[in-house]
Order: sequence, then C-alpha cells, then structure tokens
Amino acid sequence: MKKDEYLRNDDVSGLINFLAGVINGSIPIQFPYVFHSAKVPSSFSASFGLSGVAPTLKDLFDRYWWDRKSYEENAETLTRIRNSLRNSLKESAPNAANVYNAVADLMDWGLHPKAAAANKAWAEAQGANLSNLLLKGKAALESEDSAFDAFPGIRMNAGYTKVYALLCENSIIYDGRVGAALCWLVRLYLVRNGHKGQIPDTLAFLWSGGLSAQHRNPSGDGFAFEPLRNGMHGASEAWVDVNMRANWILESARNQSDAEWCRYEDGLRKLEAALFMLGYALPAGQGIESANKRTNKRERKHKSQEVPPGHLPFYEAPGYFSYTELVDFMRGQQLPFMIIGGDNQSFDKHAKPHSLDYWLRARSSRPDVRQSTTTLVDDLLATGLFVRRNDVCPASGRVCNSVGLTNAISCQLL
Repeated sequence: MKKDEYLRNDDVSGLINFLAGVINGSIPIQFPYVFHSAKVPSSFSASFGLSGVAPTLKDLFDRYWWDRKSYEENAETLTRIRNSLRNSLKESAPNAANVYNAVADLMDWGLHPKAAAANKAWAEAQGANLSNLLLKGKAALESEDSAFDAFPGIRMNAGYTKVYALLCENSIIYDGRVGAALCWLVRLYLVRNGHKGQIPDTLAFLWSGGLSAQHRNPSGDGFAFEPLRNGMHGASEAWVDVNMRANWILESARNQSDAEWCRYEDGLRKLEAALFMLGYALPAGQGIESANKRTNKRERKHKSQEVPPGHLPFYEAPGYFSYTELVDFMRGQQLPFMIIGGDNQSFDKHAKPHSLDYWLRARSSRPDVRQSTTTLVDDLLATGLFVRRNDVCPASGRVCNSVGLTNAISCQLL
C-alpha cells in the first residue's frame, strides 16, 4: 500500500486525528505509570515519583530515561553514533570496520548484552556486504510504498530498528515497548469511538514484551494485538511493515498537532521517547465484566468476568493474565523456577523483582496488592504447565516456595 493511500484510509485518518489530540494534550490519557526503583536516574524519584499518573504524552516524555540517563544525555550519545554511521556510509567505498563499529556501539547502547551480542555477530558475519545491506534497508524504509521486497536477507528487530532510525529521515525506533504503546493507543482510540469487532487491518500494530517482567501486552476490551515474532520466517518483513506505517502515522499526527514540545527537528524522536515510556508497563487488560464486588473466590473467576483461553483470573484484582505469556517469559529468560515471593510492600518498593508475585503485579490493575495467592498458584498448577518446587531464593539465599515449568516444557530450554 502506498503512503498517500494508507493515510487516506478512514480508520487511519481517524487515528491520526485522535493522536494529534493526544500529542498536543487536548485529549488527555491519564496514564498510570509505575517504574522500578533499581533502574531510574538518581534524581527521578524526587522529581516525579516512582508511580503516579501522567495526564498527557508530554508528561511521559518529561519522565524519559534510559540506562539511568536523561533524554538529553542519550540524545548526545545517539547523535555521535548517527554521525559516525552516516559518515562511514557516505564514503565511495565504505570502510567495513567503521560501519561495524558504529552498529556495535548502537547495539551496546540500546540492548541487553545477549541481544547486543547476537546482533553484532550478524553484522560481523556480513563483512564488507554490511554497508550494502544497510543502504538497501534504508531505501526500503524511506520509500512511500510498503509493498517492497528489499528485506529478505536483511535483518530487522529491536536492534536494527535503531540502526535505521539513525540512518533514515523520519523513522522511529520501533521496539517492543514503542509497539506496545502504539497498540495501547490504538485500543484507546477504538474503545472511545465505540468500534465493534476486530482491530482494522490498517491499525493492527505489533508489540513485544522482550525479556522484561513488566506487563506490556496491550490487548484488552475485546481487542487482541499480535506480538512481534523475532527470528521467525517473515519476521523482518512484518517488523518493517509496522515500523513504516508507524512512521507515517506518527509524523502526520505530530505535524497536525502543532505541539510545541515535539515541533522541531528532533520532534519525532521525542514522540518516540514518550511512547517508549508509555510502553514500560501497561495497565492490565480488563475482562468483559470486571468485578467490583467481592464474592466467593472460586466462583468469581467464572461469574464475574469472561476469561479468554490461555488466561487465568486474578483474585486480588479485576481482570486476568496470560499464563502462556508466563511460560514464554520463563523460557526466554531460561528460568528453571520463579520463587512465589509474596510481598506486602507497594509495587515500587517490591523487594523481589525476580519473583512470580512481582511478575503478576506488573500485569495487574492493583499492582500495590499481593497477587501470588495460594488459589492463583493452585490454578497455575492445574494447567499442567507448572510444578510446585522449593528453591534457593537468589536474593535472600534461603529455601523458598517456587514454581517451575513441567519437564516437557523446561527441557526445551536446553
């Protein structure tokens, strides 16, 4: 689909109008945020608090941080890497080592060490052809037609979207968090406009939870968003498609909004930064009939809400969570077990971020309340995917109650 045709689509133009209002603050979002104390800059808690409500997207941009550094500090690093990468590729015969070093610096800046190592290994394996591949990818992302065939054989994921964001004009870093945030805003738009049925194909963006314990699944209110499938056949092409469509929509909405905070040359990057913060942890999706009254706990999950397949209800909060997401998380982190880790502290002061309770709270609409109840753990065991264990807590060194994956699943970690 060509860019102008896509932007004229009724669903797309409606979303752009909505996002323009969100960007300039005329449509408040009242977004509840919770950040973990171990990862924020030293002055963050005193300035903003680790939890609260951000009325607008601008308020989320004001709270931006990455690797304990501010937006300005990270922008300085990215400008240096961008200049190095672009200058290397401008040469008539690009120096392969210089191009690789710029890519490697970017991976080290923005990724978990294991993911950075995998992406650097791919770049190194391309040798002198890396420059050609990056330039072909740049041309594809900057085109105004999403029906392209440039990406077979070219890598696109949470690392290489960063590369193309620095190489291209008006291209965002579309990682799992930004994707989750955009999906959440699409969901908000559809709900507020009374949309019935499935998500329109033109607005079906993708998301990823990555390796984080935070809740980043934007699905809810009857709308189910598909995840990004890193490493699978066609995954790079699908990633490029949503990256390109997000570029078109966000740039159009930013221009229409005329918002002062993201008006100038780095305005799209600031908008991306705000979405990055929104996608840190999303409010848990609610059941069709969220419970407001306490009833018998065993009856509540059947009578007070509809629970989709692959999900279980919370007992100390409305809504439900995906136990298949928990399986994927444990497999992705190569965790043989998670301690149950019930904690009576508020979420931002939770002493056991490695625990099942922390993982559940991050997906609950009541994160300050313990969620790893005996009944919920029993429900997990009843799925047949989990077993009860006793393991040494990595924090306290004491033997604690824990849950692990069944042998049929855990053996796939090897």
